[in-house]
Amino acid sequence: MHYYVQPEPVVQSDDPKVADFVTKALGAQYRQNLKPYDAARRLFQAVLAHCTYSYPAEGDPDERAHDAVAMIEKGLGDCGSFSLLLVALYRHIGFPARVAGGYWIGKDNSHAWSEMFFPGYGWLLSDGSAGNSLSEDGAYAYCFGNLFDLNIRYATIRGNNFRIDDIESSWLPWGPVLEGP
Repeated sequence: MHYYVQPEPVVQSDDPKVADFVTKALGAQYRQNLKPYDAARRLFQAVLAHCTYSYPAEGDPDERAHDAVAMIEKGLGDCGSFSLLLVALYRHIGFPARVAGGYWIGKDNSHAWSEMFFPGYGWLLSDGSAGNSLSEDGAYAYCFGNLFDLNIRYATIRGNNFRIDDIESSWLPWGPVLEGP
């Protein structure tokens, strides 16, 4: 569980821009004024209001954010971009969180979402891009802690960066990148 509260190269949970986003969304005294679930839900809604889903058409420039801080700056990204930002925000306020990836059932396209750990309940879904498609202004927290049909997708991986000895691999965003000697 310790791994899921640490910053990563594309999940910059300790970045000042992430801290500023949290403060703007929740207020400076959020720990005294909000229950943990309510703080996480408000962050989710703030991301829906701040960000817009985008996936480039073939031949168009790719303007999606490729990490959490870029998603704050650009506010434009796909399911992976939403997931990276949500994981960074949840980790910043103390929740273990991870990116999950898999596929939609019966479709030939992948999908990413975030999951956060609530003691006593386990890993709860938080799908920013799906929620944004239903509530672009963030007024409603669709796909926060629930999904309309749990049988519409399946996960093939959970977590983002993996290290074996001196080689590190990041599967999200946009394909694996191997780094090593």
